Amino acid sequence: MAKFDLYRDVAGDYRWRFRAADGRVIAVSSQAYLHPAECKSDVELLKAQASEAVVDILGEPVSFDSSTTHRGPDA
Repeated sequence: MAKFDLYRDVAGDYRWRFRAADGRVIAVSSQAYLHPAECKSDVELLKAQASEAVVDILGEPVSFDSSTTHRGPDA
């Protein structure tokens, strides 16, 4: 099962990382948080908005519809 880990970095701040079901880390927070609640809040925001997110490849918005494949102009 995929999951988010909340952890403390070497500076003592909180960060998150997202692990795929196979355990690979596939995303990490770009900012540090002073409090774990702030970190968790951004994780919840990410979870809520990810299903509607688009993938922007070379400036072209692409939907996350797995039934289609998008290739850029150089493909």
